[in-house]
Amino acid sequence: MARPAEVVDEVIDLFIDLGADEDQLEFPVVYTSAVNGVAGTDPEHVDQDMSIVLDTIIKYVPAPIDNRDESLQFQVTMLDYNDYVGRIGIGRIYRGSIKVGEQATLVKNDRKTENFRVTKLFGFYALKRVEIQEASAGEIIAITGVSDITSVIRSTTSTPLIRFLR
Repeated sequence: MARPAEVVDEVIDLFIDLGADEDQLEFPVVYTSAVNGVAGTDPEHVDQDMSIVLDTIIKYVPAPIDNRDESLQFQVTMLDYNDYVGRIGIGRIYRGSIKVGEQATLVKNDRKTENFRVTKLFGFYALKRVEIQEASAGEIIAITGVSDITSVIRSTTSTPLIRFLR
C-alpha cells in the first residue's frame, strides 16, 4: 500500500540528518505510478500522463552552463563493450566539447595520462544510442578510442577525466 506522506516526511528527515538548510528542504514533490502511467503534485489527483514530471524537471533543474569553448572535461561513469568498436566509456561532459577524430588525453585515477584519438561518439536519444559527430557540455555520451578505459572505473578514490590535448 502506498504511503506518500510518510515517504516525503522520511526524505525530509534524511535531508535534515545530512545537514540540509531551509532552502534545500523546500523541494517539489511529484507523485507517480510508472505502472499506471500517471503523475501529479497531489497524490489524490493525478493526471493520466507523465508530463508533470518533465515540466517539473524543466522548472527546477538548472540547465548546464554553456562552457563549450573551455577545455573538455568528461567524466566516465560506466563501461560498455561492443565487438566492433571495443570498450566504450559512458559519462557526462561537464565542460567543453568533443568531436570525432580529435586528440584527447585520459587522466587516470593514479594521474597517469594516455593520449588517444576519439574514434566514435554516441549520444542518447529517447531509449536509443545513436552515432554523433560532436557533443558539448551537459550531454551524456559514449566514447570509443581509449584502450585502457577500464582502469578509470576501478578506483573510486578520485575523479577520472578525459581532457583535450591542447
